[in-house]
Amino acid sequence: MRPYILSETNYKAVKKEDFQLAILPWGATEAHNYHLPYGTDNIETEKITAEAARIAWEAGARIIVLPVVPFGVNTGQKDIALDLNMNPSTQLAVLHDIVEVLHHQGIYKLLIMNGHGGNDFKPLIREMGYRFPKMYISLCSWYLVLNQLDYFEIHQMGNIHTDSHFATSYHVGNPGHVKTIKRTEHFGSIEKPDYALLYAVKGVNFINIVYDPVVLSG
Repeated sequence: MRPYILSETNYKAVKKEDFQLAILPWGATEAHNYHLPYGTDNIETEKITAEAARIAWEAGARIIVLPVVPFGVNTGQKDIALDLNMNPSTQLAVLHDIVEVLHHQGIYKLLIMNGHGGNDFKPLIREMGYRFPKMYISLCSWYLVLNQLDYFEIHQMGNIHTDSHFATSYHVGNPGHVKTIKRTEHFGSIEKPDYALLYAVKGVNFINIVYDPVVLSG
C-alpha cells in the first residue's frame, strides 16, 4: 500500500495525515493509432504522477494522489470509434465538485496533472479561483516540462497520430499492452522496423528525467 495514493490507502491511514496538497491526474480515452491502448494517456499520467508523488513523499511532503479522471476533450474526433469526449463544461462541473470537497476539508492546494493535449484547464482554474479564493490550483502538463527536442528527433509522419516518442517509453514499461505493427500497415511500402520502437531508449530517458521537474511543479 502506498500511503500517498488514495485508491490504495485506507481511512485509518488517511485520518492520521495532514495532507497539504492533492494531485488530480487527468487523461483521456482515445485511440492511439494501431499499436497503443485507448487508455495510454491515463496509464502514462498515473505512472508519472505516482512516481513523482513517491519522490515528494519520501522527501517529507504530505500529498495525496486522487484517482485519475479518464475522460478528456475529444470534440474533434467524434468519428473515431469509441473516442470518448468530455466537454469542457463537464470538466468544469467535475473539477468544481472535487475542489468543493477539498476546500471543505481544508486541503487548499490542488495540482492538476494533465496527460492529454486536448484538455485546456486554464479557464477552468481561473473560474475555480474566483469561486474558491482560498484554493491554490496549479496545472502541470507533464509532457511539456522538458524540451522534447532535447530527447527526440521529430519526424514527419503524415497525418498519422503516432505520439511515437512517448509511445515508445510507454511500450518499454508496458510491453504487454502494445501491438507490434509494421509501417506497411499505414503506408503500404517496403517493410521497415516498427516505428513505435525507434525511440525506446530516448523515451525511457525522457520519462525517467521528467519526474524531478514534475515534483518541483507541485
